[in-house]
Amino acid sequence: EKRLHALELWTQKRQLEIKKDYRQRQISQGQYEAAMLEQEMQFLYARRNLYEKDSAEYMEVDLQIQDKLIDAREQVQEKLRESAQILEEARIDSLEDGLDKELSIEQQRYDRELEMIRGQLI
Repeated sequence: EKRLHALELWTQKRQLEIKKDYRQRQISQGQYEAAMLEQEMQFLYARRNLYEKDSAEYMEVDLQIQDKLIDAREQVQEKLRESAQILEEARIDSLEDGLDKELSIEQQRYDRELEMIRGQLI
């Protein structure tokens, strides 16, 4: 079918542009992945619209769309979990750094007071 072939060529051209942008470091890996997913979703929606709603082809493409949406949701959830873990680790590191600094200050204060007492005893 000519319309499907034209749609596939349009998608390949757009994916090539995205890959070139990524290769030339014009976009980050996250932006690359998002752009590729967006392009794939646009292709699937456009492809689905080529068919009658009650046709087997329409349902097949619709299933692919639903699978992609589920996968994308799971990826977002995983990224959120990873981000939350990174933030928690950073918070703990920050607290540890703060405690280390506080202990260092207290140790310096103790050392100064000890020196003052020693000076008074001599």
